[in-house]
Amino acid sequence: MKKSTFILIASIYGFSLGIAMLLFPEWTLKHFNRDSTDIYQHSWVNFFGALHIAFCIVGISLRKSNNSAILKAYFSSLIFLNFTSIGLALYDVYVRQIPQHGTFYFDIATWAVIGSCALYFLSKEKE
Repeated sequence: MKKSTFILIASIYGFSLGIAMLLFPEWTLKHFNRDSTDIYQHSWVNFFGALHIAFCIVGISLRKSNNSAILKAYFSSLIFLNFTSIGLALYDVYVRQIPQHGTFYFDIATWAVIGSCALYFLSKEKE
């Protein structure tokens, strides 16, 4: 797979999550077993949806770039985001005892694949 294709796939995944969080916060909260009537949680979900979309705009904008420094920064951000998300999700479920949602393991697997691919492409970038 080419890195531009990987960035496109990761961005599409992020856009779908971000758009759901921004435009359909009640549905998103229900999906994640949260109180969908809590306006404070709506606010947080909207904010993080906007962040997801902004990060994906960056990905789409640079996906055909040959600038190694920019690509390294992007891949490093993806690595941090995805592996930190896995750690936090596992901590929340197994330490904090927060109930997991229906796609918990699918989400973790998706984050692991995206993070691993980003790690692979980061390792291929020139100094």
